[in-house]
Amino acid sequence: MDMLRFLFGCLLAVVALARIDYVLAEDIKIDVDKLKKLVTPSPLHTRVVGGSVTTNAKLGGYIIQLYYMGDFICGGTLIHELIVLTAAHCFMGRPHIEDWMAVGGVSTLYEEGESRDIREILQPATFNSPAMHMDVALLKMVTPMKGKDIKTLALCTKPLKTGTVLTVSGWGMTHAEQIGPQKLLRTVNVPVIDKRTCRAAYRTARYYNFSQKFATQ
Repeated sequence: MDMLRFLFGCLLAVVALARIDYVLAEDIKIDVDKLKKLVTPSPLHTRVVGGSVTTNAKLGGYIIQLYYMGDFICGGTLIHELIVLTAAHCFMGRPHIEDWMAVGGVSTLYEEGESRDIREILQPATFNSPAMHMDVALLKMVTPMKGKDIKTLALCTKPLKTGTVLTVSGWGMTHAEQIGPQKLLRTVNVPVIDKRTCRAAYRTARYYNFSQKFATQ
């Protein structure tokens, strides 16, 4: 639903610019490539670039799908039978807790698995979307997430060092031009980078985020 609103907003933006172009002068042309860069979601978000197709069971059974009003929104990690760790930005514009659902024991989108209602959503008061600061959230489910091949993942107990290789898994986009999530679960190994490098990269993301919000209003 959110993706449809976004595409509709992009269409309105193109139509509006086309009308302005017609009024000002016939020889004025719209830079479509530039417009596309402004309204396309930032390539720094929600992606699993490269990597390979896998299954939840092979990873350890801790990957959780999160749905809002029947639409897949984000992935998460089962860190306790009642608790899912995920990202805070997933809940922006989706405030109704009764419309959320967690699904475990699955590897493809909209596959039937163990479904659980959500009792509580916790996120930091300092969460800042444009800066991607404290983009983390916890979901407490109504009943424990149990089932075949479903297991929890323990949190790390030591600080992560730059260069440490971690495994990232999910249904995110595999390239910047893609629209919507991947149907199959994918996994890829990525290194930890220092905060300065990360912040420098996300300064660009903040600009794209502003453009995206502007286009959808």
